[in-house]
Amino acid sequence: MAKHLDEQVARVPQPSLDYGPYSCVWGDALPQKVWEDGRIISVHTLIAVAVNADDTLAVRRWRVRRPTPA
Repeated sequence: MAKHLDEQVARVPQPSLDYGPYSCVWGDALPQKVWEDGRIISVHTLIAVAVNADDTLAVRRWRVRRPTPA
């Protein structure tokens, strides 16, 4: 499922944070468990949300990533 999600995420336009100014930028990583190749794995959904000068809230970026092994 994580591979399937990666393919879907790759098709979604990822707006740049270069088009500011932003009064607030918030980032988070949400841990999730998903099925992949018949087993459960951990992934993180990374998200960046920004509020621009007009107080418009927008999701600027999001990605699904596997955590790096320790």
